[in-house]
Amino acid sequence: MLGNTADGKHADGKRRDGTAASITVPLIGTLFSFAAACLAAYVAYYATVKTGEIAQQTDSIQRQIISIQQAQHDADQAAKSAEFNRDTARQYISILYADIISKDTARQRVALSLVALMEPETGLKLIRWAQNSGVILAENKKQGQDVEKQLIEDSNRFLVYVHLGQSGNRPIPNREVVISTLSSGGYRLGATDDLSDKYGPGVDYFHDQDKAGAERVAEAMKGLLPAGSKEIHARLQNGPGRDGVLGIWF
Repeated sequence: MLGNTADGKHADGKRRDGTAASITVPLIGTLFSFAAACLAAYVAYYATVKTGEIAQQTDSIQRQIISIQQAQHDADQAAKSAEFNRDTARQYISILYADIISKDTARQRVALSLVALMEPETGLKLIRWAQNSGVILAENKKQGQDVEKQLIEDSNRFLVYVHLGQSGNRPIPNREVVISTLSSGGYRLGATDDLSDKYGPGVDYFHDQDKAGAERVAEAMKGLLPAGSKEIHARLQNGPGRDGVLGIWF
């Protein structure tokens, strides 16, 4: 009985050890399986999140590329339009020049009436040159003054805000030179500041009827920038803005 008891205890001890082992091993396996499942779920979630972030970044980059391409297209179109306007102005001046310096009163009068139809920026330069050089005949001086006044009024409908930007970012002209150029062109001057446009230099306008005026201002500003500077063009903006309001960004 004692031996059996001792054997029983011994045997029972083995059984207890075996039972513990039989419980512990599956439990560890279950924990590993659970941990592996959690890790797999985390990896899948992380991959999904990253995929979404990458997709958003890709979409953002694509939008930026499209925006840059559109801006480049607009700049190219504006450059072509500005070049066309310059060529037209040169041809117009070459045609009118002989009549403006003519000693024939009637012939000169017709030429002055045509100057009044020119773009104000070019027309003002031409009429002021004629006045200062003394080629306008005495009989036509009143008409010459009227033409100058009309051209100034055409430009005077534009209120121009000037944003010079920071000199460290890109070349900018002297503030006083900008103001003098705009004033001599008959433009009204709004506020000036040192703000910059991340899209670069340009002359913003808000209504189609102001495009020609914005292009004239852009052309005038080009002459104030050093050689090799980034081109400045007229740019139509979609935001709210009053008729005749322009914004120059350097």
